Amino acid sequence: MLDFVDGAYDAADSAEAVYAMAHALRIAAQQCGFVNDPQIFETPLDVWLDRSFHAHLGNIINRSRPKVDLRPHVEKTWGQQKLAAAGISMKEKQPIGSCELAVVDAAGNWVQMMNTLQSGGIPGQVVDGVPMVGSHASFGNMSAWIDTWLAPGAKMRCVIGNTIVMKDGRPLFSLGTPGNPHWTVAQMLVNVIDRKLEYVQAVEAPRMFGLGDDFSLTIESRLSEPAREKLTAMGIRLMSENAYDFHMGSFQMAWREPDGSLGGCADLRRVGVAGGLS
Repeated sequence: MLDFVDGAYDAADSAEAVYAMAHALRIAAQQCGFVNDPQIFETPLDVWLDRSFHAHLGNIINRSRPKVDLRPHVEKTWGQQKLAAAGISMKEKQPIGSCELAVVDAAGNWVQMMNTLQSGGIPGQVVDGVPMVGSHASFGNMSAWIDTWLAPGAKMRCVIGNTIVMKDGRPLFSLGTPGNPHWTVAQMLVNVIDRKLEYVQAVEAPRMFGLGDDFSLTIESRLSEPAREKLTAMGIRLMSENAYDFHMGSFQMAWREPDGSLGGCADLRRVGVAGGLS
């Protein structure tokens, strides 16, 4: 369990959870490379929905932790300057781009959507020799979260963050984000469902990308010194981002309170507001 105190990961025990999440995100990104248009490829959906498959992956992560202190290795191969992964303030200009919306009305209609140009065009088609794909789409790249194949009628793989969590057949909360949703949505769901953080606190909590193949980890810079020390001892090469970095997404959420009233919040990582009408 990650301790979350005053807007930061705290305590060395948090390093264990960060380590596990980083590996889980890396594996998820690798699996994403097998998600393709089912008209063009076989799609092992039943495997991805099998709890035993995920338990197997989790067991591999849990039994792959280092047994010795790897700080000397990291210091020799990464350098001291890379180990300073805290205390950096947000300096980047707020981006202009995709906008996430969470909307609930008095009748109980619930919408979670994104307004974006990222996957525009005519996916999988070519007009006058020009491929009609999204601005960042690649062609047959397993590591890309926006990708397509130049085949008749092929649809684009595009990971989006629009998520509605149901309880007893009714929406309990919804969330979504621009900015690397393939990394960040899973972390938000873990924050709310597993860690049981309040919704606003779940949005504020530090986020990370998946573990790199070189054992580098890009994470927001709110790690305690004990947590950073332990991660380094586990062989993780920390790469610092801003304390609140817009590359880590910008979640817009709506939720139902226990008394039936509605709540909402806008992530501080990008421009956004939450409001309601009565």
